[in-house]
Amino acid sequence: MKIIAEQSTSKASSMSYLPDDMREKNLLFFDIETTGLSPEHAEVFLIGALRLSESGAELHQFFAETQSEEKEILEAFFSFAESHDLLIHFNGRRFDLPFIRKRCEILGIADRLSGKEDCDLYQRLRPYRSLLQMQSLKQKEIEELVGFPRTDELSGSEMVGIYKEYLSSPSDSKARLLLLHNADDVKGMPFCMQTLLLEKLFSGRIDLEAVKAQANTYRALNGSIRKELFLHLKMPSPLPFPLHARSGDCYVKANGNILILRIPLYEEEMKYFYAGHQDYYYLPEEDTALHKSIANFVNKAYRVQATPSTCYTKKKSLFLKEWSDSFVPVFRRDYKDKERFFEVTPEIRKDRKALSSYAKMVLQQMR
Repeated sequence: MKIIAEQSTSKASSMSYLPDDMREKNLLFFDIETTGLSPEHAEVFLIGALRLSESGAELHQFFAETQSEEKEILEAFFSFAESHDLLIHFNGRRFDLPFIRKRCEILGIADRLSGKEDCDLYQRLRPYRSLLQMQSLKQKEIEELVGFPRTDELSGSEMVGIYKEYLSSPSDSKARLLLLHNADDVKGMPFCMQTLLLEKLFSGRIDLEAVKAQANTYRALNGSIRKELFLHLKMPSPLPFPLHARSGDCYVKANGNILILRIPLYEEEMKYFYAGHQDYYYLPEEDTALHKSIANFVNKAYRVQATPSTCYTKKKSLFLKEWSDSFVPVFRRDYKDKERFFEVTPEIRKDRKALSSYAKMVLQQMR
C-alpha cells in the first residue's frame, strides 16, 4: 500500500461559501476508485480524501499497489476519516458508501464510516438540475460551471483498464494517471460546493436589494404583443459562478453581485373576489357585485344574490403573478383559477422593499 500526501497553501475553495449547516464541522471530501461497478466482484483500489482548513487543503490518497492491499487501504482510510464530523461525496449514497459497506462485509472488517454524518452533493444539487439546464448533473458539468481547472481526462472505465495494466506491469506513469484522476475528483468537490449557494438563493435566504425595475414590450413567436418586467437586484456578495436559468416563464441571470429577473407582466382585465358573498348582490347587467348596503337601492329586477363565483369586481390594469397572498388585493381571472395576481400600482413600482420581497418570492417558486 502507498499513501500519497499533498498539501496546498491555497484553499481549494473559499470556506466562506460553506452552507450554514457545515460551517462548524470538520469536513472530509472523499472518492473511491474501483475495478468495477459490483462490490460482489470488484474491489476498491484507490481512495482520495481531502480536508480543508483556514490555512489550505490537504489531500491523502490510499493506493493499493497489489490486489491483496484492499483491506489495508480501507483500514488506513477509516483511521484517517475517524476525526472528521461530516463526510462529503458526489453520488456516494448510491455508489461509494454501499460499495464500501459490502466490501467490508466480504473482507470481514468493520465499516467504520457507518453512522457518520454525510452530505451527497449530487442529491443536494439534484433539485436544481432542470433549472441549470444540465443534462446529467455529472460532477464534470458542475466543475465547468464553477471554473475548476481539471487536468485529468480519463473516464471511469479507462481507469479500470489502466489499473489492470499497472498490476501486470507497475510503472510510475500509470500510477500518476490513476492518482491524478482521483485527485481531480476530490479536489473538484469543494469547488462544486459553491453551487450550494443556489439553496440559499432559491429559498429566499439571500438578501436582495432592488435597484431598478423596467417594463419591456416584445413580440412573441406567435406574433402577439407581450410585456415583461426586468428586475435588477444587488446581492450582498458576488455569486462565484455565472447563473443563467429558467423556470416556466421566469428567467434569472446573475453575474457578480447583480441578479436580473425577467418576469411576465399581464395587461388584461382581472377579477377581485369579495369574501362573504352572502352580503353582496350581483348585478348581471354591470357584471359586478355590490355590497347590500349600496345595492339595496338598485331595482330588484337588476340584482340577484351573489354566489362565491359572482361576488367580484373587475379591473383592467397591469398585473404580476404571485404564489402566496403576500401582495393584496389578490386578483384572479376566474373564481376557480388557481393562479393569483396583484396589480402593479405606481406605489409598488416605487417601493424597493416590496420589489425585493417579490423577487424572493419569484426565486422560491423557480426551484
